[in-house]
Amino acid sequence: MILIIEVMKKNLCLTIYIMICMLSSSMSAQNDDLGIDTRDNVKSLAWLVDLYEVGTDVSGDTVLINTETRIILDNEDYRDSIYPEVYTWSATTRLMSNQELKKAFWYLLNLYVDDDNRDLVIKSILTYNSLFHMDQIMEATYKTYALLDPEIGEYVNGKSLITAPHILEKKLNALKEILFFIEKYDEKTPKIK
Repeated sequence: MILIIEVMKKNLCLTIYIMICMLSSSMSAQNDDLGIDTRDNVKSLAWLVDLYEVGTDVSGDTVLINTETRIILDNEDYRDSIYPEVYTWSATTRLMSNQELKKAFWYLLNLYVDDDNRDLVIKSILTYNSLFHMDQIMEATYKTYALLDPEIGEYVNGKSLITAPHILEKKLNALKEILFFIEKYDEKTPKIK
């Protein structure tokens, strides 16, 4: 755990990916003798990398999308689970219990838009901030889910068409406020060492 947190501090997802490759190849023989399943270690590191991975990124005139974004585009049932008509605390806590944290953080961002939820959303995110760099994860979450949000627009012929820029701006402002609180209280929230 200490090694993973040190890697996260350096914000090097590539390093984590390399660690996954190294773990899967070099430790399999050692772990077989100890009865440790290397696949579980690799899955854990892949899960961690996913938290920090941006779903949609623009490089020059090219839009890069990851596997998560591709699934959202291709699978209507999955898309409906990411973008429900109403974001609820019960669904958010279910996602957290299932360790689907990136989706849960997207739900938290949407819950934050409602003034009644703001304090609890911030407290929830700051709790996770003791384990992760929540500023980076929240930005990655936004960049993974916002552009495909049907509340904001639609995806037609390979292009994201923004039909409700005011809602996109509202969610972006929510992200900015959340990031402000994370930065403000980051020094007060000790990281696990």
